[in-house]
Amino acid sequence: MQHYWKIADVAAEAAAGPPADLRQVIEESVTAHLVSDVPVSSFLSGGLDSSIITVLAHQAEPGVDAYTITFRPEDQRLEAMPDDAIYARKVAKQFGIDLHEIEISPDIADLLPRMVDVLDEPIGDPAAINTLLMCDAARERGIKVILSGMGADELFGGYRKQLACLMASRYAALPRLPRAAIRAGVGRLPVSVGGHGLRYARWAKRFLTFAELPEEPRFRRSYTMYDPPELAALVSPDLAGYVDEVVGEHRDIYNDNTLSDEVNRMCLADSRLFLPGLNLAYTDRASMAASVEVRTPFVDPVVARAAFSIRGHDKISGRQSKVALKKAAENWLPHEIVHRPKASFSAPLRAWVRGDLQELIRDQLVGGELVETGMIRPGALAQLISDDRAGREDRSKQIWQLLTLELWYRNAQSQGVSA
Repeated sequence: MQHYWKIADVAAEAAAGPPADLRQVIEESVTAHLVSDVPVSSFLSGGLDSSIITVLAHQAEPGVDAYTITFRPEDQRLEAMPDDAIYARKVAKQFGIDLHEIEISPDIADLLPRMVDVLDEPIGDPAAINTLLMCDAARERGIKVILSGMGADELFGGYRKQLACLMASRYAALPRLPRAAIRAGVGRLPVSVGGHGLRYARWAKRFLTFAELPEEPRFRRSYTMYDPPELAALVSPDLAGYVDEVVGEHRDIYNDNTLSDEVNRMCLADSRLFLPGLNLAYTDRASMAASVEVRTPFVDPVVARAAFSIRGHDKISGRQSKVALKKAAENWLPHEIVHRPKASFSAPLRAWVRGDLQELIRDQLVGGELVETGMIRPGALAQLISDDRAGREDRSKQIWQLLTLELWYRNAQSQGVSA
């Protein structure tokens, strides 16, 4: 699950050469990752990446089945995202793939401490829970190897934040008065009303946190929950001095390349930061906890080389992301799946924070060790929780991350690790 090759070197070499045959490269990688002396299955969210991997694997090995996640209807309303399961069922039906559905309705208050222990660090991404539950279900059926579509967003320009950063450069060119009016209007929008999430309001607020920044800080702010002053105001004065150091490390990673276009610079930064530090890390640990091996055909040096041989404008064009990969996918998948609305491989985080986890937030976080020791300022934490509950701002990710940090800290202390 780790990078055994230097992706920055691969990207530089590929950018200097001719475009690769993307279709052939992906087909060969999937076939290579199917080699096993035990049964192999696949994750199938119904999105582009997992559908490509699952369909190609099933065509190569007709016995390959798939696993998908579904949400409770009440959770889906607040999350306000496209229902992946609908598309997963369509893919499975069209290609004759045996699909196993797992409803995410666990006792999250009991599951979360186990998840923090499994990850062994405070990784605040709820998608790790999806991975653990799917691997648990697959293991119960005797499956020991599962394919995943992870890595395609990083390599082929599939993240919404990447598209948003390109749109931001155009937004920043607008006259000052229209931008001021937009900022004032968006600032008044709620992010939820009557138990229904308003995702466009949520996205607009997020967009404006980085829309007028230069390229590198814009990209960095697009994936962080706080700008440096906000983070410094949240943590204790003793920790606030480290904020600039952390920011500097991310700045250096983004700028350490010779790529000529912004899209590929973002793809490389995501491949160096998000892929090994977050996505592969939680996938590796969650799957190992279930005694299952997860394989990622997109995370392959040959695929990476093909991806970075593609110019940025052929990855993101206008308002469409992952253009080159979609063009290749039209050889394998129906148009409806290739061009469906994008959804995230995540969990109903907002519903959990406002519902199932309320008691844990009150008892373990607000009255917890981070506040008690002064590492987190109680006033700043109270404001985050108040804004989220009132529907004024979407602070669910910040609250979730702080809660996982609190549980991880307590777990470390119980193992004898001192502060």
